[in-house]
Amino acid sequence: MSKEVQHCYCQTQTTVEGKFKLKKIVKRDFLLVPLYILAIFILPDLFANITTWILAIVNGYLSEDYLNSFYNDASTVYAFVGEAIVILIFYLLHKSTMITTAMTKIKELKKYIPLLIICALSTEIFTSLWEYSIDFLPEQYQYYETVNEEGIEELFTHTWITPILFIDIVIFTPIIEELLFRHLIIHELGKKLTYGLMYIVSVVGFTYFHCTDAVSPFEAGPYFIAAVVFVIGYHFSHRNLAVPIALHMITNLIAF
Repeated sequence: MSKEVQHCYCQTQTTVEGKFKLKKIVKRDFLLVPLYILAIFILPDLFANITTWILAIVNGYLSEDYLNSFYNDASTVYAFVGEAIVILIFYLLHKSTMITTAMTKIKELKKYIPLLIICALSTEIFTSLWEYSIDFLPEQYQYYETVNEEGIEELFTHTWITPILFIDIVIFTPIIEELLFRHLIIHELGKKLTYGLMYIVSVVGFTYFHCTDAVSPFEAGPYFIAAVVFVIGYHFSHRNLAVPIALHMITNLIAF
């Protein structure tokens, strides 16, 4: 084999191997799912119950209302710590490339500023129109706030917990949810199941996740709109995860 032919063969083999690696699902990233369930839902509830139980034993004179309030605050703080741990573990899974990749994606946000503005405005406009139209529905389908929003408002029990909730709602939650619904579902599963299909799964999954306790089926509207806009931003930024994260942060900041 001549040197020219050998060189071409090596180049072709490298290209094929590169494409294969791009199509290969990063399985370790899916540790995020059980880790998220454990660190955000199961352990905070367990630790909050244990802490409240210990407090009730040590201080037997405390009222039930006080203990319930303490439990709510404790579970919020534990969930906050859980979110930080989830993000830290995801970083450790990619520590050799995470900082470089993240900084590159963030720097690219500059060229997507028009996209971010259009998407953010679209979310607010269509959500406002949706909520306005709710008043014209039969009374049994109307709602003032979604059950999810009511649940979040109940977390604001004391002034001291507001900074924790701000970081939780505006920073941690967008990062983790976009890793779950855009990175895992679209970027990773899309390699095998097609990106178009995973766009749909991402929208449906995100909407359902925020409406599991909904009283009215129309409560899904605002979350469906947000999910569609996040996916559009993700698609038109060539699947730059920093874009839907930024959009999610903006949406949550406005709601906060």
